[in-house]
Amino acid sequence: MHILLNLYPWYLPRRNRELRTHLDLMGLSATYPEMRFSLARSVPATVLGNAAWLTQYALDRLSIGRSLLHRSYLYHAATTFNWLPRSLVRALKPDLLFGHEYLPFNLSSRDLPVVFETAALTSEMRHYRSFYTPEKVQAFIRLNTRAKYRAASQATLVNIREPFGADKFRSQFPELAHKVRTVPPFLEYISSLPYERAVDKHLAAKRIKLLFVGNDARRKGLPILVAAIRRLPKETASLLDVTIVSQFLDGAVDTAGIGAQVISGGRLTLGEAFGPTSAVIKQGPLTVHEVMAHMAESHIFAMPTLSDTFGFVYLEAMANGCAIIGPNAQPQSWILDHGRAGMMVNPARTEALASTIESLIVDRDLRTKLAVGAWQRYHATFAPPIVATQYRRLFEEAIELHKSSNPVALRGRSIRNLALQKAGQTYP
Repeated sequence: MHILLNLYPWYLPRRNRELRTHLDLMGLSATYPEMRFSLARSVPATVLGNAAWLTQYALDRLSIGRSLLHRSYLYHAATTFNWLPRSLVRALKPDLLFGHEYLPFNLSSRDLPVVFETAALTSEMRHYRSFYTPEKVQAFIRLNTRAKYRAASQATLVNIREPFGADKFRSQFPELAHKVRTVPPFLEYISSLPYERAVDKHLAAKRIKLLFVGNDARRKGLPILVAAIRRLPKETASLLDVTIVSQFLDGAVDTAGIGAQVISGGRLTLGEAFGPTSAVIKQGPLTVHEVMAHMAESHIFAMPTLSDTFGFVYLEAMANGCAIIGPNAQPQSWILDHGRAGMMVNPARTEALASTIESLIVDRDLRTKLAVGAWQRYHATFAPPIVATQYRRLFEEAIELHKSSNPVALRGRSIRNLALQKAGQTYP
């Protein structure tokens, strides 16, 4: 099975966790050697894609860009579609095309099996950027919905990585509901603590380490987290060590008064952006391996995000035996097994968050119980061996559906069936 990944690792906006997602997906071949992956490599397509993105980036910094954002479908579609030469597809002869968020506008399931992976809530995060008015947010969502609909229409199957988003997608597009599947992200880079170490770090803890990781710090709930920590009783706060990992992409956050170690910076230089793809992907100011090390040392992971399409950091924390604090919203509620793998709070209620943090600091048994629940949830639902099987089934189903619905394939199958019947054989 040959899978063509519709990703350009040298796209400027792809130098992030999305690139890591695609590179990890190629790791499926370690579990299933018969699966082979190729990255779409085309100089003209790369130049065109980078030009489109740089134009968007420049316009988005100007008032004209923000005006275009909620008025122009073409402007918006450029965040969902790219171009891929048909000659490249013919030369590589893939069995399936996979696109995460991006899909070639000139290819569809009529040409080959296509799996389009997306998040149903992507556009709603714009609500938390200060320069978007509610009217512009709604216009943005309508255009985003239109672009996603077209991409999903071109695909054989649509993968939405959590059930809440999948149900929302089916409700929005009932005529495409039969295409929707739910397979969680395949995140091979996540390293997990052994069960015994995950438990022991809580039982032996004298000081409690709380970790926050999120580059859009304001949207991810850091201001309310800081406010909640400031509300802790002095005796409780004296037991807490706070680490914040963020590039503060959506604005600075005042962290004074909580004694936090703030790890920031780490933005790409132009040389890094245009240079060869590094095997080590940075997650903001740190590499993913450095983030895993912080997760392994931490007892509490807190990210009361205001809006998020998923939240890979929750899985990272779960794998490393952290007691997790997340929002009482979807899809985080599903990720945290509706409270069995973490505590959920209303991100708008500082008092409730402070109370939750305090309970995890002083109650070792509760903290350990939640950490164990998170560790078990990760290994039962999100661990690479579990997800690898689901991706293989997804790809196999898309290929079979394409064969059964493609007129050329059907005609070829009918001719072969007739020949086999004459020979007294059956066609599988």
